[in-house]
Amino acid sequence: ARAQAQLVSAGGSAAPAAPGQPAPEQESAAGKFVKEFLFGRTGPRGGKYEGVADKMISSTVRTMGSTVGREIIRGVLGTFFGGKRR
Repeated sequence: ARAQAQLVSAGGSAAPAAPGQPAPEQESAAGKFVKEFLFGRTGPRGGKYEGVADKMISSTVRTMGSTVGREIIRGVLGTFFGGKRR
């Protein structure tokens, strides 16, 4: 009874899945690796490691931001220093 109480308090279920219910699925090691590789993971002390998808998105946003910023600066400097006149 004590083992069942510990199992239930730890979030597990003491009884097997009901006949009409599917059994809870365990993630395979390969599936976990792919998920961590793509989407990142959290380290043992709460540190966040970026995955490939996170790095691609942040790199794209950084590139777009620097391109827009460069165009704005060129436009402002062009108006001050008399860019092309027609």
